[in-house]
Amino acid sequence: MKFWPVPYLRKGLLVTVAICCAVSWASSATREGSTLSAADETGAAARAVTRLQDALLEAMRNHGSRGQREVFLAPVVTAVFDLHNIARISLGPAWRELDEPGRADFTARLGILITATYAARFEADNGLSFQILAVDEDPRGQVVRTRLLRPPDAPVTLDYFLRDGRIFDVVADGVSDLSLRRADYASIIQSRGYPALLEDLDTSIMKLRSDDEI
Repeated sequence: MKFWPVPYLRKGLLVTVAICCAVSWASSATREGSTLSAADETGAAARAVTRLQDALLEAMRNHGSRGQREVFLAPVVTAVFDLHNIARISLGPAWRELDEPGRADFTARLGILITATYAARFEADNGLSFQILAVDEDPRGQVVRTRLLRPPDAPVTLDYFLRDGRIFDVVADGVSDLSLRRADYASIIQSRGYPALLEDLDTSIMKLRSDDEI
């Protein structure tokens, strides 16, 4: 199993800006009101994270090839992640410039990338296990605090942020995937344009599917 807690590192300034934008979005969404009660949200959040983590272990233990793991994980990723809002926040201002088919296309690519990443990372059963430590209220919704145990290496802290029972951010050892993704994508769009970002996503998916060293 190969695990990278910081998959999209970029310059600190971009990361700081992205974190502020992500927090602003999530806080605004919370102020608009939730369709679930607080108790229902807590239960839904815990169930979503448990479903994801159980699926990762199941894929690693009982689905031998990377392709089999990706097929098994795809419906779980679609069900537990808020892919639409992850895509929207990841793109930032560029999202507003896309028509509906363009938005759907980008969201689908992002879902494939997330699924392929998990299928590549969780590739062999090396005694891994997850622990759910707490489910807390957060201005952004719910946060399910967990850790990945991977003896003999140190555990990895994984905090899942959810709203209405769906994950919109994963924070690994204090680093927000959503914020880093937004900073990374903004840098690519600014330097090379949106078509280059789509090419990079496709290239990343191909590498995850073909290169054992990814």
